[in-house]
Amino acid sequence: MERINNTIGDVGSKWNPWAQKLSRGFNQVKQYAQEKMGNVEDITKLPQEYLDLEASVDKIRELHEFLLKVTKNYTRNTHDYDQSLGESFYDTATKVSEKISSKPESTPKSPTTPISQGHAISKICLDTANSILASKDESDPFGVALKKISNSYERIGEAKVAEDNAVVEFFWKPFNTTLNSSIAFAMKARKNVSSARLNYDACKKKLKNAKIEYVDNARNEMETAEGEFVKAVEDAMAKMKIVIESSEPLKNLNSFIEAQLEYHKIVYEILSELSPEINELELNNEAMLREKALSNQ
Repeated sequence: MERINNTIGDVGSKWNPWAQKLSRGFNQVKQYAQEKMGNVEDITKLPQEYLDLEASVDKIRELHEFLLKVTKNYTRNTHDYDQSLGESFYDTATKVSEKISSKPESTPKSPTTPISQGHAISKICLDTANSILASKDESDPFGVALKKISNSYERIGEAKVAEDNAVVEFFWKPFNTTLNSSIAFAMKARKNVSSARLNYDACKKKLKNAKIEYVDNARNEMETAEGEFVKAVEDAMAKMKIVIESSEPLKNLNSFIEAQLEYHKIVYEILSELSPEINELELNNEAMLREKALSNQ
């Protein structure tokens, strides 16, 4: 086998870069296989600083991959409610409300295709309110309450869309860009280190076992491989430091938090206004029903 390696290396040095690349690839594969089988003891160790950088970059990469996965829904409309209900659900609900009013819908219905949970709640409440109020007094507590709920949840829906847009523009897209640029560059550089290290160790072994007539060529190959290995390590460390020292991830995470905070503040304000009004209408409705029950006795 060693004779074959020497022959390939000698031919590669005389032929062309393609043959040299073939020889290098053959040596790397052989070295990798021998290491996996435990047949190699002299394996070049990477600097501890390099290993520490690797561990840190891996954690940052995992963070990006996980958060992008669990927040991907923000990139899709209607992600916060079950869209599988479809328009048929809202059409059916509207027909039911028409039956409650005892006559066909005469007032305009709200736009179709809700783009958020808030818009979906707003639509069904408005359609039902229009049907109820068309057949009753316009001051009917239930119908009035549904209209107020509809108006409030329309605003909540708009706030949700604004939150989604902010999360996508200032968190998801930049986070994804970082994963596919600086982190990807660092990972590629690490692969180059692995390849260069295998080649370097293979060349060292080749020099150690070379016959006298092949020693000079083997030494030249080993020195070249050593230089490539050192250069690859330095390049990978530089790229990994860029990942670790970047302020972008924290900036993006802060944007994500701010978008959520703004949305929940708006929702709190809207529901804080709505809740007392609905509570009052509930009390009025109960009083009206009691009065009606007494009059029927």
